[in-house]
Amino acid sequence: MDNVAQEVPIALVYNGISHAVMMASTKDLTLFAVGFSPSEGIIQSAEEIRDINISKYDSKGIELNIELYHPARLWH
Repeated sequence: MDNVAQEVPIALVYNGISHAVMMASTKDLTLFAVGFSPSEGIIQSAEEIRDINISKYDSKGIELNIELYHPARLWH
């Protein structure tokens, strides 16, 4: 029997602003956020992230709150 990774909706919220909802596994959520952020042009390096917190974790999905040092980049 093959193991299949289960994916759940993960909302990425930057400095209180919802950016995207992606389907992903719950493993390594911090790495997911760090990898997703530069690919979207939100940050250039991981050093721009001040903190990552999971604020919701229930059957409907997960909300990742990502706090950036320079939030002005969100509007460019």
